[in-house]
Order: sequence, then structure tokens, then C-alpha cells
Amino acid sequence: MLQDKKINMPVNLKQRLCSIIGQMVRHATQIESEVINKGLANCLIDVVKNDGSVKVRKTAIAALGEYLFYIATQIDDQEENTDWIFPENTYDLFNKIFKTTEEDEIIKFYMIKTVENITAQSVKIGNTFANENTVKNVLKLMNGCKNDNIKNTCIVVLGHICRVNYECIYHVYDSLKIKGLISLFTEINSKALQAILNVFNLGFQSTDYNIKLKS
Repeated sequence: MLQDKKINMPVNLKQRLCSIIGQMVRHATQIESEVINKGLANCLIDVVKNDGSVKVRKTAIAALGEYLFYIATQIDDQEENTDWIFPENTYDLFNKIFKTTEEDEIIKFYMIKTVENITAQSVKIGNTFANENTVKNVLKLMNGCKNDNIKNTCIVVLGHICRVNYECIYHVYDSLKIKGLISLFTEINSKALQAILNVFNLGFQSTDYNIKLKS
């Protein structure tokens, strides 16, 4: 219904549908894996990518974030024989949002918040975000945004990524250097500050003196 171009659906109705989907996913005790066959993730991704209303896209990516987080945790819980599959086109969507400078900041916030939740709670899918490309995208978003919530969330994501994949700490230090990390102390909230301190600890525990001496 959301994707059907033949239906001229009012913006407020699209928003309401996306909001209902998000609330249902968030409060669901269990979602049957057969929902995958209904194409919910792809439907929401399509709305975020192509809908002409920023209001609808905001609500759609909020719902998508809830659903992706649920999928990621189910993949961990069900081990190898899982019916849940994380949609590959998520990475393309997120890369596009990261790199589109004129993108709405609320959409960027929901996107980076989804990455934060997944890297914090999911082992398997969290690892797929723990790479150099994500670090570079997050740093670019952090340095270019005006929204404090986005900036704080970006820093928390960097902390999660470095914890999940130690190699990522090299990319963080290469970009920010120690002085850059220290300069963030007065600009961020307590949760982000803890993430920065964790990055420091990982760096100081390193046997690589190239990290320790970067300033």
C-alpha cells in the first residue's frame, strides 16, 4: 500500500501508517519470521529513498530502524539456522544518507541511532558495520552536523565500533588524533564522553606505538 504508485495516498495517512508499523515493531513480543516474505524492510527502504515528502521519510526511517534492530537481534538469538536475513540494501541506503549533504538532519539522526543500537546489541550484524567505511562516514557526519544529538550519537557509535573491531581504532586516531579527541570533551554529553574514554583506553592498551604517539 505504501509503495503502490497507483494509490494517491495523503501524506498524513502515509505518516500514520509508518508510525503504526514502528510502534508495532517496538512493542511486539515476537514477530513471526514469515513477515520477511511480506517485504516490510524493502518497502520501508523504498519509502525512505523515494518518497517526495520529508515528513513521510522521517517516519519511515524511524520505523525501519526499529525493524532492522529487531532483525539484527533475532539473527544473534537464532544462531546459524535463522529465517531472519538482514537486508543488504540497508547498507546502500545508509551510505547514501551519510554522503548526501543536503539530507534532512532528523533522517540522519534516525539512521545513526539505528547504527548505534545495532552495534551496541548485535554481534553478527554489528560486525558488518565495524569497518573503515563506516568510521569515515560517521566522522564526516559528526564533523559536518549542527545537531548535538547527532554528534553525540556519532561518538557513541565510534566507541561501539572500536570495541567490536579493534582495527577501527586506527582509523579514528588517524582522523582525529589525540588532540582532536580531547577537544570533544567539553562539547558532548556524558554517554558520548564515556565512549571517548573507552576509545582512549583501547588506544593506550595498544602495543602499537604509532597509535600512542599520534598527536
